[in-house]
Amino acid sequence: MPLFKNTAGPWPRPVITGFLDMWKIDVHFSIRTENQRYIRYGRGGEEFYQCYIHPREWTNQINNSDYASEMKQMVSMLPKAARPIHYRNREDKKSAEKPCP
Repeated sequence: MPLFKNTAGPWPRPVITGFLDMWKIDVHFSIRTENQRYIRYGRGGEEFYQCYIHPREWTNQINNSDYASEMKQMVSMLPKAARPIHYRNREDKKSAEKPCP
């Protein structure tokens, strides 16, 4: 919450987000620091951007060996694996609920 309340304030840690692609049942992750973004797609594929050079993230640097150490560090901060949590239908949810005492 502190970052949402003061987006211009200091934030010394990277921000990690996840996205569930319902069409492919994949989980994608992104990690963003002040100057860089790394994206890993659930079934493969990666992107890496130097945001201070390319703020619109138009030039993927994933194959640029100049950034290998930065990419390795960002990859180490992401979850090793994730699997989607499937939505249960409403009937399943109702049967699992217990009445209040």
